[in-house]
Amino acid sequence: MSLAKQEILHVAEEFEVIMINESHHTPYHRQLVSELLRELRQLGFNYLALEGLSREHQVNERRYPCFEDGFYTREPLFGELIRQAVQLDYTLVAYEAAEKCKPEGKDKYHCQRFRDSIQAKNIYDIKKKDVGAKMLVLAGYSHIKKNSQPHKTRMAEYFARLSGIQPLSIDQTTMMDFADTNFLNPNYAYVQDHLPAEPVVFLNADGTIWRHSKRVDITVFSPPLTQTDHRYSFYQLRGQVKYVPKVNHDGAFLIQAFYAQERGHTIPADQFFRTEEEKCLYVYPGIYRIQFRDKRGALLSETVAEIK
Repeated sequence: MSLAKQEILHVAEEFEVIMINESHHTPYHRQLVSELLRELRQLGFNYLALEGLSREHQVNERRYPCFEDGFYTREPLFGELIRQAVQLDYTLVAYEAAEKCKPEGKDKYHCQRFRDSIQAKNIYDIKKKDVGAKMLVLAGYSHIKKNSQPHKTRMAEYFARLSGIQPLSIDQTTMMDFADTNFLNPNYAYVQDHLPAEPVVFLNADGTIWRHSKRVDITVFSPPLTQTDHRYSFYQLRGQVKYVPKVNHDGAFLIQAFYAQERGHTIPADQFFRTEEEKCLYVYPGIYRIQFRDKRGALLSETVAEIK
C-alpha cells in the first residue's frame, strides 16, 4: 500500500495528459485532485479541463467560480478546487459536448459514443492549439476508460486515437465507500478496515501499481467515510481551520460561508445544514460573509467574520 498522490506524481512526468474520474455525487474525490495541483504544475501541467464547466464560463477572467460557470462546480469542494487551480495559474477549460445527439436505431450506446467522441475532440483541439500543453482532465465515471469494446468506446480511447497520445487513466470510482455495504466492491470491502485517512494505491510484487481493470492505469482506494464534528471528515482540507458560527435564529437551517471579496452568485467556501448537533465550518483563514437561511432558502441574516 502506498499513498496515491505519491505514486501518481512518480509516473506523471512521463505523460502529457492525465485523466482522473470522480463520482459526481461524491465530493471527496475532488480532494485528491486538489492535492495534486501544485506538484503537477511544477511538472509543467498548465491546463485543468473540467467536465463540470460550462462552455461560457468566466473563471479565468474572474479568478473565482460563480453559479453560472457550471453545474457540478457549484459544490463547495469543487469551488475550492477551482480557486486553487486559478491561484496556481492553470488555464481552466471546458470540454463537455454541446452538440445534441439523435438516437440511431436500436444502438443504445450511440449517444454515449457520440458524447465521448466530442469530449475527446474538444480536448484534442486544445492540444492542437498549444502543442506543448500538459493537461489534467477531471471527468465523471467511465469517460477515462481505455481498451473498450467497440460499441462502448469512451473519451480516453477516442482521445488516444485522435491525438496519438496515451493519457494516464486514474480511477477513483470503483474502490470507494458506500453507506449501503451492498454496493461495496469485494476487493474494497476486504481491505476497508485497514485503509488510512488518505487515498492509497496497492502495488504489485514487481512494484507496479495494481489496477482492477486493463481499461485504466491506476486504481485509487478512497478512504472509508468517517465523521468529525458531526460532518464527513473529507470536508476538512489541508490548511483549513474550524469555525463554529454563532446562530441567533431558531429558524436557521442552512449556514454558508462566502469569501467576502467575491461578488455575484458565488460558490460557498463551505456550508452545512443545521441539526440538533453543533456543527462547524471548515474554511481557510480569511474574511467571510456568513449567511443564515431558513428551510425555504430565505436569507435571515448575514454577518462578516475574520477567521484566523
